[in-house]
Amino acid sequence: MQLPSFEPPITFGFGYSEIDLIVVGAGGTGGYVLQNIARLLAHHRWGQSVRCIAIDGDHVEEKNVGRQLFSHAEIGRNKAQTLTHRFNRALGLSMAAIPEMATVDMLSDLCRYKNDRVAIVIGCVDTTAARAIIHQSLIGKTLWIDSGNADTSGQVVIGSARHKSDMQGVLGPFCSMLPAPSLLYPDLIKPVPQLQPTDDQRNCAIDLVENVQSMMINSAMAMIVSEYLNTLLTKRGITRYETSIDLESLAMSSKTITATNLARSLDVETEFLTKKGR
Repeated sequence: MQLPSFEPPITFGFGYSEIDLIVVGAGGTGGYVLQNIARLLAHHRWGQSVRCIAIDGDHVEEKNVGRQLFSHAEIGRNKAQTLTHRFNRALGLSMAAIPEMATVDMLSDLCRYKNDRVAIVIGCVDTTAARAIIHQSLIGKTLWIDSGNADTSGQVVIGSARHKSDMQGVLGPFCSMLPAPSLLYPDLIKPVPQLQPTDDQRNCAIDLVENVQSMMINSAMAMIVSEYLNTLLTKRGITRYETSIDLESLAMSSKTITATNLARSLDVETEFLTKKGR
């Protein structure tokens, strides 16, 4: 009788001591991610070795109160500035905010590798255009954690390699690179047809009022993103590169970093991942 085989996960190492956490989007999921980052920074007291920058050009609206981490008194204020100011005062931190929409030039400059400082971009956005900006700004060792959700389900993916060729020979005793979200799921950055005005006005807040979107999906997504960050920052390595959640069934599953899983995700042979090119 042939026994089932078990393929142990391979660790993706992240041994940097100087890290910038760049959160793009400070609304539904992004607000909860910033809250969790603030808790991590306050607990571990990494100081300037781990910095956080929130980027968002949106302002708080009435429909955001309750679903997102804002009060009626904050209506009209910039989201990124409001949250970082609140967490800084409450926990004695120095989180920064850029009250503008992210651009390729902005992110490229922030992600540029300086000395031993590397960036992790946390994308909490809901449009292909915004994800395309993150994709285009990835430089060198920059990691991208993408969070996306539907009404009651969502997916978090982490990686940096924009091209399949970059993944050749990355697996050995350790994993040296993971595929970027846009490499695994190209539709994340593909332009979509212009919606009709009635559809274009819809957003997560309206869906929530109409009982379409779960009240808990954004905080659930933020929890997964934050656990990836917590593991990277405290254990300096991860063994998973994708996590999916379904709140209706209360199910969660992750893909471990193995030759088989990565080969399936990239539609390549396992030898491509384990052997260096000539």
